[in-house]
Amino acid sequence: MSRYSSCRILVTNITVEETRRLLGSLFDGAFERNTLTVGEMEIEVRRNPGASSGGVEADDSVRWPVQIETETVTPHGETAAVETVSRILESLWGARAQAVAACDFEDELPWRGGIQRLRDSDDG
Repeated sequence: MSRYSSCRILVTNITVEETRRLLGSLFDGAFERNTLTVGEMEIEVRRNPGASSGGVEADDSVRWPVQIETETVTPHGETAAVETVSRILESLWGARAQAVAACDFEDELPWRGGIQRLRDSDDG
């Protein structure tokens, strides 16, 4: 298994349904159940089972309510992983959602997968 085979993105300030609509529009596709197939990758959007029921602190991303999982379905999907996850993150940020990626290639993503974006907002 390659370091590009999967990625988890945690999101807040947007609902699961809004996230599905946003990503469906971004990739011009439709979700079947919780999953959208984009080329050689599958994108699953669902409620984060580790989410808190009360308010969530901005930097407590592991408890944010929306969870996106990306997974390559063929070895060819690994070449598109960085681009696909980058597009997801930038789309979410453009919709004013907060999103942070947790994967083995987050250092290749914009804002280091979003964690640098959170740190920079804490400094300002």
